[in-house]
Amino acid sequence: MLAIFGFIYVADSKSGSESSPATTVTTIEDPNSVIEVRITSTLGDDVTAEHDEITLAGAGPLILDMDASNRDATDSFALNAALSGLEVDYAVKIVATFPDGTQEEFHGKGSIVVTENMSLVVAVDDNGVVTLE
Repeated sequence: MLAIFGFIYVADSKSGSESSPATTVTTIEDPNSVIEVRITSTLGDDVTAEHDEITLAGAGPLILDMDASNRDATDSFALNAALSGLEVDYAVKIVATFPDGTQEEFHGKGSIVVTENMSLVVAVDDNGVVTLE
């Protein structure tokens, strides 16, 4: 059985010389405003190919592919400008291919404060941990 309910709203209007309350206008940053954060990766000396997957502030993954003919890769995230100056999480996964054809995965997670026109580099430390610097 379907029941239908209806509501009637009657506005109370006052006439006379009463002034209406002041309206406060708050400026809100354009939600379509973005900041650019560039990510660069370079193929390691002992690696023949590399596939990087980066997520930043929940956006992505951003894919960077490199090989012997293209040893560097750069792309960028367009993040909401409201994130500028805030610390956001990142995750990086690298799949490296070595001259003998074997592949190895490297992973890293962390957080970083993002700003407009920021440039970050994918790095692997001596322990094989991936970071954005």
